[in-house]
Amino acid sequence: MHIRYNLGSIEESMKKQRNKKDSFAKTYFLNFSVIILLALFLVFLYTYIIQHTYNNHMLHELINQNVEKANTLYSYVLEQVNDDDFLSINTEEDMKTKHYKKLHKKLESFQDLNNAKAIFTVKYNADGNAIIVVDGMDEKDEAFRKPGTSVSEDILSIVTSALQGDALYTDEIIQTDNDQIFLACYPVYALDGNEVIGAICVENSLHYLYSFVETNNRNAKIIAYVTGMIAIVLGIFIYISFLSKYKKEKQQNALLHDSMEAADAANKAKSTFLFNISHDIRTPMNAIIGYAELSEHHLDDRENLKRHLSNIRICGEKMLSIIDSVLELSRIENNKLKIETIPVNLNEVFDSCMLMFDDSIKKKKQTLTINKDIYHPEVYLDPTYITETFLNIVSNANKYTLDGGRIDISITQIPKEKNACEIQFVVSDNGIGMSEQFMTTIFDSFSREHSSTISGVEGTGLGMGIVKRLVDLMHGDIAVESKLGEGSTFTVTIPLQLASKEALQPSFEEDDFSCLEGKHILLAEDNDLNAEIAIELLKEKGMIIDRTKDGIECIDALTKKKPYTYVCILMDIQMPHMDGYEAAKSIRSLKDPSFSNIPIIAMTANAFKEDQDKAYASGMNDYIPKPIDIKNVCKTISKYVQE
Repeated sequence: MHIRYNLGSIEESMKKQRNKKDSFAKTYFLNFSVIILLALFLVFLYTYIIQHTYNNHMLHELINQNVEKANTLYSYVLEQVNDDDFLSINTEEDMKTKHYKKLHKKLESFQDLNNAKAIFTVKYNADGNAIIVVDGMDEKDEAFRKPGTSVSEDILSIVTSALQGDALYTDEIIQTDNDQIFLACYPVYALDGNEVIGAICVENSLHYLYSFVETNNRNAKIIAYVTGMIAIVLGIFIYISFLSKYKKEKQQNALLHDSMEAADAANKAKSTFLFNISHDIRTPMNAIIGYAELSEHHLDDRENLKRHLSNIRICGEKMLSIIDSVLELSRIENNKLKIETIPVNLNEVFDSCMLMFDDSIKKKKQTLTINKDIYHPEVYLDPTYITETFLNIVSNANKYTLDGGRIDISITQIPKEKNACEIQFVVSDNGIGMSEQFMTTIFDSFSREHSSTISGVEGTGLGMGIVKRLVDLMHGDIAVESKLGEGSTFTVTIPLQLASKEALQPSFEEDDFSCLEGKHILLAEDNDLNAEIAIELLKEKGMIIDRTKDGIECIDALTKKKPYTYVCILMDIQMPHMDGYEAAKSIRSLKDPSFSNIPIIAMTANAFKEDQDKAYASGMNDYIPKPIDIKNVCKTISKYVQE
């Protein structure tokens, strides 16, 4: 901005001296010198004043943010502690007590959920020294502090102030032995409100900011001199390049304007998405809560109770679908999604898809026609993602076609070169259609022409965005034609490789689980609610279940039984003391093959492909995502019972 101002002065001087050739050079070099001196002054001003002020301001703002975050965490943690949590924990031996385990788990969960470096409690011991009571860090972390550990000198003054009744936080970076931190400490009073029994401390790492500020300050002079020299060199060419720079600036401003409009449109789309997803999540959640309450009132009415429970399940599945869509889009955008082709039968894939729409088609009294032209049904494809693509498109046709409307589906296999083909499916409807404006953004994430409150159709605006990305991953094409008020047509073409009939795996009889009756299963699950659900469902199928709460208990229970007592282990991943991965590795390292070779099936909410790969790498045999489908669980266990 300053340079542009002085260029205007040069131009003005040149106009005044246009007819005075003798003084032109003098005026030019005078203005040139002023520009250079001003540029150098601005560089040094920025380096020694503005940059320093900016760094301090940035530090101040970050500390304020940490204070707000610490205040919130303190209020949450304060609700979870009582007098005994401080009075009963004094030494490392108290780590075995229920008080310690319960509080450590709570602090660890708060720490993980809020990305804090550490949340810990402190108090004075009998000798009057400030000691750690419970550290929320993972006990395997090198920085973990056991109960009774003295508070380090670098944070002692702040901790002492809190123990004396004064809430205190750092207004600058604290330099510890291995980090630069922010620390806030708050007093905790006894139930009578008169005595300080301890303190709650929240610690966050500011290493990245410290390094940033230190680097800036250390290199300030170098930056000033280098930038000054660059300014001199650039000044030589200022006058010559003025016109071209002016044109480029106009072009850049135009591009910037376009970029800002695009960013604004994206932000509006995201705001709309947040509104929609908030509504679409709250709707089934409200229904779940409502039906749960109704179920409590109809415990003796079997028919009503059954209907309420069925509705709860449907609403839960809707919520899970919404969450899965958001997570899947995130994985796609982060290039974590991979296409894995297997030999399948095209007829079976599409027939199973259409079965899912029988009820919704009948409910809306729609006319559905399906034409298939498949000459070689055995092909290699990713059934999960081609199914998801097909279901999304047909589901949209069903949702946006009015009662009594028509949906036409054609599925055509197009031969290509040897052992190759294309599968093309076309889905047409006479529904509400789309505007030309919306057609340009239909495959954008979070894009919906109307919210669910206006259209009456539930959705997050993620479906078609996911479809487009899946089709791209499968090296296919997708096209759409639509007219507002007349309907839409989606055409998807996917290249495939032909497979032989022999390559297809025989289908499994899902409902035949008689082989599981009387079989002993070892369940490793720390969550009581999840364990109760799994045990009840498995018991209904005739299985005998022993439950453990972590990896250590699981190994102990396995090795104390006679060899081959258990047909398999259902292993949760995220458990205290020893997680599922480590437990699986330990089991595989046992010397007795009757224990080390037992089938281990991961049963976890970590539902991404990379989580599956990690489970297999740890020595597990199979993988079942949560929430569990009992048929899928039984089917998976049966594979190892039959072997």
